[in-house]
Amino acid sequence: MELIVTSTDKKPQSDTYRPLEADPATLTPQGEGHTPAPPQAVTQGEGHTPAPPQLSTRGEGHTPAPPQLSTMDEGHTPAPPQLSTQGEGHTPAPPQLSTMDEGHTPAPPQLSAEGEGHTPSAPQ
Repeated sequence: MELIVTSTDKKPQSDTYRPLEADPATLTPQGEGHTPAPPQAVTQGEGHTPAPPQLSTRGEGHTPAPPQLSTMDEGHTPAPPQLSTQGEGHTPAPPQLSTMDEGHTPAPPQLSAEGEGHTPSAPQ
């Protein structure tokens, strides 16, 4: 059995190496036929050169966009003043709290009146 395995191992290696050696001879004529292809690629490269100039034209058309952004910033400036007005409207709230404190002050005197009312009961 070992002999069969050894023979099988040698066969694929030999077959693989032998066709490769034979291919180069066949590839040589094909390689010559492939040489004319590069010149065509050069022609394509020349046809691709005019594309970059078009991109430059697009860049110029995009230049006017930035000025519009500046105008938007100016329109956003009036927003901050409105916030200041809101702050002023919130200032009158504290004075109302002071009024509430004053309304709570008269309560203590009522307690004194009750104490006085209890004093006359003692003499009886």
